[in-house]
Amino acid sequence: MWAACVVVRADVADGQAGRMTAVPTQFDRVGALVNNADVFTQHFVEDMPVGDWDRVLSVNLRETFLCTQVLLGQMLDRESGRLIDDASQLGRIGGAEVAHDDASTAAVISFTPSLACGVSSRGVLVNAIAPGPIHTPLLAGETEQWRRAELADLPIGRFSEVSKVPRQPCCSPPTTAHTTSARPSAPMAETWCASPAAGADDASWRTGHVIVNDGGISAQGL
Repeated sequence: MWAACVVVRADVADGQAGRMTAVPTQFDRVGALVNNADVFTQHFVEDMPVGDWDRVLSVNLRETFLCTQVLLGQMLDRESGRLIDDASQLGRIGGAEVAHDDASTAAVISFTPSLACGVSSRGVLVNAIAPGPIHTPLLAGETEQWRRAELADLPIGRFSEVSKVPRQPCCSPPTTAHTTSARPSAPMAETWCASPAAGADDASWRTGHVIVNDGGISAQGL
């Protein structure tokens, strides 16, 4: 069971991923990294500002690469570590008005097994989680029309709740670092960390996987 969890808040789009370098100095080692920094806007492609496209790709995808790169070396030196990447079910099925978010999370879904192929034999396991909509402060800001449309696509008929996710340690190493964005979505990190398949010792043969928890959206073949 871990001894500490550190949340690192930084605007990685502005090159602040280097803040992660301070994490290992606070502890003997960092056992796991959860890459869950994310931003999100809604525009159809024909109306999307180029700045929105660039920022979403920079935060959602570039952050995953940069923060991984900062901590991966010391994990490889110890031949032990866990990397858990935030993706989304939208990276697998697509969605209107979110082409930039879809593209970024689809790239994370591709990045995860690629990285796993390169580092798993050296003791570092890499997995991603692709969740569906979960009640967080982010969803509280959406319109009722948006909620009805999302619920209509969910075979289970309801959003998930962070409080319903079992709290289980995601890894045995003593310290886990999280990256989060400025938007109020950090509680979802608990959801991803709680997945024993992502980092626990009883899943020590699992790497390069994308673990889907989407309320049945994938079951429809969307």
